[in-house]
Order: sequence, then C-alpha cells, then structure tokens
Amino acid sequence: MKVETAKLWRKCALTASFFVMAALSMVLSPALLGQTASSGAIKGVVSDPSGAVVPNATVTATNNDTSVTRTATTGPTVPT
Repeated sequence: MKVETAKLWRKCALTASFFVMAALSMVLSPALLGQTASSGAIKGVVSDPSGAVVPNATVTATNNDTSVTRTATTGPTVPT
C-alpha cells in the first residue's frame, strides 16, 4: 500500500511540475519576445534652409518613450 501511495504522489508531483513550467513559459514568453527589436534604420537627406544638401551632418535620434538617444554622422556625398 505504501509503495502505491508513493508512486501516486510522485506522479502527481511530476504532473504539477509540468503544469507549473507550462504556465511560467506562457507568462514569461511575451516579455522575452518583446525585447527582440534592437535595431532600426532612418533614411533621409539633411538639407539647409535653401535646400542644399549638408554633408557630414550630425544627426541625433531620440526615443520619446525611453529618452534613449543615438547620434550618427551622415555621409560626405550627395545621394543619387
């Protein structure tokens, strides 16, 4: 009788562990997947008030939600 009870408890524990792991996976997966976007691109032309292209201009992009900024320098040539 004790052996059967021990087997039953072990089976219940394994089943409960499986459901706990499955639930944690479902809860944590969206949070982990939401962090996958780590890069992007901005395309455009920097020009002065007269419309002339400004080579080697410094451009700063700011994420309004996080206030994180990235700075880059444009190329020295005029795009075609």
